[in-house]
Amino acid sequence: MPKSKIHELDGLEGIYDLIKSGEDQQELDEGTLEFKSIDQRYTNEAFVGSGGMKIIQSEFDAYCQRSVARAGLKNSDKSAEVFINEARILAKLEHSNIVPLYDLGLDENDLPYFTMRLLGGKNLQEILDLLTTHDQATEEVFTQQNLLEIFLKVCDAISYAHKKGVLHLDLKPDNIQIDQFGEVLVCDWGLARAVNDLEKPSVDESNPQLDLEQSMDGRIKGTPGFMAPEQAEIDFATRSERTDIYSLGALLYAILTLEAPLKGANLDELIKKTLEGDFLSPQERCPNFNISASLNAVVMKAMAVEPKQRYTSAKALADEVRAYNHGFATRAEEAGFLTLASLLVKRYQRLFVLLLVFIILLSLTVSFFLIELKNEKHLVEQALTKSQRSESRAQDAKLQAQVSEQKALGLVVELKNEKEEQIKLRKKVVPQLLHTAKSRQNEGAFKIARFLVNYALSLDPEDTEARYMAALTQFGDFKFKKSLEILASYKGELDASWLVLQAREYVKKAPTIDELYQLIKRVELLDGVRRKNLQTNLVYSISEKFPVKERFDLARKFLYREHDKNSFFRLTKKNGAYHLSLKDSKTFGNIYCLRNLPLVSLDLSNTAVTDLGPIANIALRTLNISNSRVVAIEKLNLSQLETIDLRGTLVSNLSFLKNSSIKQVYMNDFWTDLSPLKSCGALQVLELPRSRYSPRYLKSLGLQEKVILRK
Repeated sequence: MPKSKIHELDGLEGIYDLIKSGEDQQELDEGTLEFKSIDQRYTNEAFVGSGGMKIIQSEFDAYCQRSVARAGLKNSDKSAEVFINEARILAKLEHSNIVPLYDLGLDENDLPYFTMRLLGGKNLQEILDLLTTHDQATEEVFTQQNLLEIFLKVCDAISYAHKKGVLHLDLKPDNIQIDQFGEVLVCDWGLARAVNDLEKPSVDESNPQLDLEQSMDGRIKGTPGFMAPEQAEIDFATRSERTDIYSLGALLYAILTLEAPLKGANLDELIKKTLEGDFLSPQERCPNFNISASLNAVVMKAMAVEPKQRYTSAKALADEVRAYNHGFATRAEEAGFLTLASLLVKRYQRLFVLLLVFIILLSLTVSFFLIELKNEKHLVEQALTKSQRSESRAQDAKLQAQVSEQKALGLVVELKNEKEEQIKLRKKVVPQLLHTAKSRQNEGAFKIARFLVNYALSLDPEDTEARYMAALTQFGDFKFKKSLEILASYKGELDASWLVLQAREYVKKAPTIDELYQLIKRVELLDGVRRKNLQTNLVYSISEKFPVKERFDLARKFLYREHDKNSFFRLTKKNGAYHLSLKDSKTFGNIYCLRNLPLVSLDLSNTAVTDLGPIANIALRTLNISNSRVVAIEKLNLSQLETIDLRGTLVSNLSFLKNSSIKQVYMNDFWTDLSPLKSCGALQVLELPRSRYSPRYLKSLGLQEKVILRK
C-alpha cells in the first residue's frame, strides 16, 4: 500500500479497518498498531440508571481512553425507531448546556446504542430535595439567585433547540444536571420531536404499554405535573415551542417553591388539573417564601392553559427573568407606577442615598443659616435695647444697677444651659464614635479604632459600652494594667470577670508567643462580640510587636494540624520573599491569623475559606482561590497584584480589579461581566471557559488578543 494512502485514512474507523485487514502494518507507527490489540471498544463499568425504554451504563471507551455513558434498549423487542430518533436529534444539538452525543451504532446483537458524556454532580430535583431539608452546604451554594442562573441556562439551551426545530417535551428537574463545577446540562431527549414531525405520532406514542409518566392510552407524551395541557391531547400538531414554555414555567415554579406545581391523588386527577389549569400560584403555595410578584407573574404567564397566552419563545421568558435579576419590572407583572418607582430606587440605591444625604445636609445648612440670621437680628435688637438702657442709666443710676443685675443673672442661666447642652451633645456623639470604631476595626484600621474608643470614653466616662470596649481594646494592645484600671469602674451588664482574670495573669509579665496562642484559643470560646474584638486586636498587636518568624509560627499553629492528612501549611522563602500554600487544606475556614503577614503569594485553592478580609491589606503578587468557597471580593491591595486565579469559585463581580496592574486572570466557568478588565492596561493573559463569551463581546472590550480558552 503506498505511503500516501496511509495519510488519506479518515479517523479512527479508517485506521481500525486498515489494521484488521493486515495490510502494510510496517507503515503504521506504534501508536496506530495499538488499536490492533483492542477486541472490544466498550467495556461495562457500572449501572447508571434506566428510564422509559432505555438503560444507561457507565462504560470505558478503549479507543478514546475515557469513561462514557452508553444508552441501550431496555428490552430487545422494543422498537428502535424512537431510540434512534433521540440519538439523531441529540446529534443535531451542539450547545454548552445540552449533553453532547459521542457515538451511535449497533452492538453485537444488532441492537442500537449511543454514547454520550458521563455526567457527575446532582440533578436539579436532588438539589431541590436537599434545599427542602435545609441542608446547610446546599443552601450556601444554591441560593435563589444561583438557581435562577441555572434556569436561564436551561432557557438558553431550549431556545437553541427550538431554533434547530426540536422540542424537548419532557422538561423537569430530574432532567437538569448540575455537575461539581457548576455546569448545567439539559438531559433525556427521549421524548424530543422535530417540529415538522408533530403531524404524526411516534412509535412510543401509539404504544399503550409505556410507563405512566410517558404515556397513557396512547395519548400522553410527557411527565404529568410538568407537561403542558396540549400534551394530553390526541392532536399532536397542537404541540409547539410554547409546549416547552409551559414546562419551563413549571420548572421555575419548582425552583421558587421547591415543589412541583401540580399534585393529585392519582394520574387521572393530575391530568384533569393540568387541562383545567387548576393549581395555586407560587405566592399562594408558599406565602412564607417571600416570592416576588414579578417572578410569580412570569410563572403564571408561562403556565397559561392556552398556548397563545404564554411567552412566544424561551428567549422571551429568559429575558423576563433577566429583567428581574437586574432590578427591572417584568412585562407579565404589569407593574404600576409605585412598583416601577420602587424598583428604580433599588437599582440606584447608592445614588438615592447620596441624594437623601445631600438633601439632609442642605436642609441643615439652610436651617443653620436661618438660625444665625435670627440670632443676628436678636443681637441687633439687643444692641438697640442696650443703647436705650444706656440713655436711661444716665438719668437713673438705680435703674442701671437693676438692669446690670438682671443681665448678670441671665448670663449665669445661659452658661448653665450651655454646659447642660454640651453634656447632652457628648452623650449623643459617643454611640456614633463607637459605631465608627467598630467599622474601622473591621476594615483593619486598628490605630484609628483604638483612638476613637478611648476618645469616646473621655467624652462620657459613664457610658458602659465605651468603657467595656476600651477595656477590650487595651487588653488587645497588651496594656493589661490599663485594662484593669478601666474595668475597676465598669458597672455594665456584660460579664467582665473573664477579662479581669486574664489581665491579672499577664499584668506583671508580658506573654510569649506560645502564651498568646493559648490565649487566642481561649478567646475563641467567648461569645461573638468579645471574641471578634479580642481576636482581631490581639493578632494586630502581634503583627506590630513580634518578629516575622514568630508570627508565621503562630499562623502555623492555627492553620496546621500535624497528624491530619487533610491539613497542609507550606511556607517557602525565595529571594527574601515569603510564599504560603494552604492548598487542599480542610481543617480551617477563617484566616484571620494571616493579617499583615509579609506574603508575596498565597494559595487558598480547594479550601473552605469564604472571607478574604484578613488579607485585604497584604501586598500580594499572586493569589490563588480556585475551588474555594469565596463568592465575592470587595477589597484587595492591588498595588503589587499580578496574578489571580478564580477557577471553580462563584465570584461574579470583577469591579475590584478595575484600573489595577493585574497581568494574569484565570476565570471561573460562569459568565461574568468582563468590562472592569478593560481598564487594566497591564493585562497579558485572560483564561476563559470555552463557549461562554462571544468573540464580538471580547473584541468590544479590546480583550480578544489576551484570551486563552480553557480546554
